[in-house]
Amino acid sequence: MELARLHLRGVYAIVAGALLLIVAPLYQSLALGQAYTAAITPIAQSRDFTPYLTWLAANLAADQTLRIMQGLPLLLALTLPSALSAWLWPTQRRPRLAALFSGWIGFGAFVLAALVGLIASARAATGFQHASSASARAATAAAFAQEYALQSLLSRGIGGVALAIFLVLVSLRFASATRLPRWLAYLGGLVAALEAANAVFFVLNPLNVQAPTASLSLAGLAVWLLVVGVALWQATNRTLNAGAAPNAPANPATSDASPPA
Repeated sequence: MELARLHLRGVYAIVAGALLLIVAPLYQSLALGQAYTAAITPIAQSRDFTPYLTWLAANLAADQTLRIMQGLPLLLALTLPSALSAWLWPTQRRPRLAALFSGWIGFGAFVLAALVGLIASARAATGFQHASSASARAATAAAFAQEYALQSLLSRGIGGVALAIFLVLVSLRFASATRLPRWLAYLGGLVAALEAANAVFFVLNPLNVQAPTASLSLAGLAVWLLVVGVALWQATNRTLNAGAAPNAPANPATSDASPPA
């Protein structure tokens, strides 16, 4: 049962990474296009949400679809910390719990922020569309700006810091493993640094929509999910092929059933 759960979490991680790295950006580029980019540019330049809400009121379905595409992978990734921490620290309770809770908080904060954003954007689009005056539209834009700032602090701030801690813990464990490629630890450390830097940018400016590390940190996390998902998939397959007990997945620090270097 434990081995099957680990295998499934690896598949989830692969799907999550592919959605974040390929599907969501491709949809944003093809379905939203330059109009979306033009609508969010004034937010970065002058913190003006009015052009974005004008676009949002006319393209709510497309915006909601993108938000779901960005939130679903993180929901899938939320299942990873429990299986990964149990695999990496089968007998060490303290580091296992530290990785478990930091991973849950990190991915969970992003999922919660995505859900809040889904509701807030729909409410703001409806309010902006039915506003009868310029002052009413300005009030709707100001309220949405505050909600956006809270979402940024929740996801990029709290979530980013927690994910950085999770990635550091897992990467240090990967570095000490004898049956895992060393570059996997370096990749995790790099993504942790990007998440931490990105958190600083958004804590200092929660209304930031074009932080220099935003795209890099998200792409890095997507690649990390893909790679770790493949590592888990390989580990479980090798253990199954070796005839190991179904409730005793191999320890990556010592077992030959782990991915080869």
